[in-house]
Amino acid sequence: MKYDLRLILISLALIVVLALLYYEIAQLSRILASTPQNVTPVWPADGFTTATILLFGYWIWPGVLVGSFLANISAFIDVQSIVTQIVSIVEVLVIAGGTTLGTLLGSFLLRKSIGHISPLNRLSDVIKFLFFTGMLGPVVNATVGVKALTAGGKIPHSQYIQVWLTWWISNLAGIFIFKPALLNWGELIKYNILSFYRNRLNLS
Repeated sequence: MKYDLRLILISLALIVVLALLYYEIAQLSRILASTPQNVTPVWPADGFTTATILLFGYWIWPGVLVGSFLANISAFIDVQSIVTQIVSIVEVLVIAGGTTLGTLLGSFLLRKSIGHISPLNRLSDVIKFLFFTGMLGPVVNATVGVKALTAGGKIPHSQYIQVWLTWWISNLAGIFIFKPALLNWGELIKYNILSFYRNRLNLS
């Protein structure tokens, strides 16, 4: 029972850390915002979260959801009235859901395709890695996010395609630029930790 409680607390702590790091990375990315809709040309947060999902597993997805919500609520909240605040919160929840779904979908399809081996060792796996998590997953993210903002009146329908492309490319760029390095470092750290504990067990 103590072991289970400790495991639950560690899992919750990792989810909270992921959410806070997503928020902080997103806030830094806002500096690069190039559109009035706060859609940035590069979104490193998605590269960070997809690497985290692949390293730790699907169970950490609430950190993506909460982090995305916190990162977007300050950008899209409309405080004119109670109604507009509620509508804004619903919009941001939908955006966070789209981010989470896109991240999970890309990671799931990659794992179904190559298993649990590293996606960075073989060229064929790297191509699948970039396609599923870097290109296909962000399609869900961008589509859900821009639909939510369009339905809420934050984006005119005439700008839908332009904002969708900016959103998709920003996610794609964040994943392509940051995810391979983060995943490689994460795998190296995990390998060193496992090696450390194996050596301790052998010595004892």
